[in-house]
Amino acid sequence: MTALSRFLPLPTLSIPAAIPDGGSGFGRPVPAPAFAAARILLRYFPMSTTTQNNNTTPNNPTNGSGNLLARAAANGSFTIFGKAVEQAGLAPTLNGAGPFTVFAPTDAAFGKLPAGKLDSLMKPENKSELASLLNYHVVSGRNSAAAIAKWETAKTVNGQAAPIMMQGDRVCIDGAQVSEADIGSSNGVIHGIDRVILPTAPSTTQ
Repeated sequence: MTALSRFLPLPTLSIPAAIPDGGSGFGRPVPAPAFAAARILLRYFPMSTTTQNNNTTPNNPTNGSGNLLARAAANGSFTIFGKAVEQAGLAPTLNGAGPFTVFAPTDAAFGKLPAGKLDSLMKPENKSELASLLNYHVVSGRNSAAAIAKWETAKTVNGQAAPIMMQGDRVCIDGAQVSEADIGSSNGVIHGIDRVILPTAPSTTQ
């Protein structure tokens, strides 16, 4: 039993092995990442009723009601990211003036981490490691996806440079693809990414 699970017990959840396929009598297997994301959400947020934002209107990186963390919470796809920011002690920074560009892993992205990795990062004794990892997802300034697409690297708050490349029409940072771009806020912009990116060395910043 992990330190967090003593306070946030995992409730019983029944998930069908297959999703009904329009009454045809055949089912579609539930993708493994969906199970992983569901388990993580239930572990850390057993009472959460937040739903994902399905707004298809393009986001404006220069606008947005609320700061970075408020916008992340309102979106519904970044619940675990918000909890990790709080645990790492970075909330005052991301609630501050900024501006910052945040490459925020979605809840499904956290579900792709190796088994036990998130639990380990969320332990109080690993707070500095968690902060270093999250800082690798943050860049100073308010940068749109279109602007970032022209970069070769992004100098992160962590102190390390993350490689930037294009995959089709999608921006990628250190192999993670931007799945939802240009979520504007009062103190920066969020780009949702489909994988947690890991720094190669300890943070070079204090």
